[in-house]
Amino acid sequence: MASQPLVSVIIPTYNSAPFIRDCVASIRRNTYTEVETVIVDDGSPDNTLEVIDNLDTEITLVKQANAGRGSARNNGVNHASGELIAFLDHDDLLEETSIEERVQYLSAHPEKGWVFTDAMEYNSQRDLGLYLDQFPWLDLKKDQFIQLLRGIYPLTSTIMVRTPLLKKIGGFNTSINYGDDIELFMRLLLVSEVGMIRKPLSRRLIHPGQGVSSTFDRWDSRVGIYSSFRPSVGEMSPAQQKALAKELKHSRFKLGECHWEALDMGEARASFLKSLGFNGWTIRALMYACLSLLPVSILKSARRVKSA
Repeated sequence: MASQPLVSVIIPTYNSAPFIRDCVASIRRNTYTEVETVIVDDGSPDNTLEVIDNLDTEITLVKQANAGRGSARNNGVNHASGELIAFLDHDDLLEETSIEERVQYLSAHPEKGWVFTDAMEYNSQRDLGLYLDQFPWLDLKKDQFIQLLRGIYPLTSTIMVRTPLLKKIGGFNTSINYGDDIELFMRLLLVSEVGMIRKPLSRRLIHPGQGVSSTFDRWDSRVGIYSSFRPSVGEMSPAQQKALAKELKHSRFKLGECHWEALDMGEARASFLKSLGFNGWTIRALMYACLSLLPVSILKSARRVKSA
């Protein structure tokens, strides 16, 4: 009987004291036993390290000066011994069969370099719903790269990837502050299809201290990622290049809306003009660009009248 592949579960931590014990416990409860847990602490100023030191389980602990979650994940990969890598955020949990089912999927589908699952989102009171329900159109039989641009469907705490593939594409891009996982998924999909297990095999906690970016940061990051995307491995097809260019324009339009709400009319106008093309938002972009030439005092008065 063939030996089971070792899975390295990598957890980046930063101010994780309230969550890390339950997170690691969820790994221990898994039915799959060939697992190593690699925790990379990203310079936590709280008592995260003290909590980790008191965990009653074997882990590999790596400490680094604060450099961001992408850097911590890459550092974890460098210290991992597994043939397969699974990422888990410090405030998320794994269901008992999560690792086993993903290992079985990749064993049964050698043509797939990575796999993701659904996740149940929850808060301190109740379950909120399945993560993938926000993507009812998702169809991985279609171009997966283009589908990713339409909606970022994999949740990082649900993916498992073959280690050689992850190292081949170079890991997370540490120059990206927000959305480095999006850029990683884009590069992965240019060299390997992804598989999906549409079962909630992870639990994603929604809480006030969560590292969720603002709407501005989200769209500003997307503009940066899409405008500078240059894969080191793999090539985009003409259809993928076209889809990326369209999504860049859409992201510029959404960023323009953020500047508009902040009454930063110069930046709003620049974003709206860069978003123009044969698309569904061009008329609105032109209207906003023209209105942005009005004095801010008039725009403020118009807003007050509208909200009255």
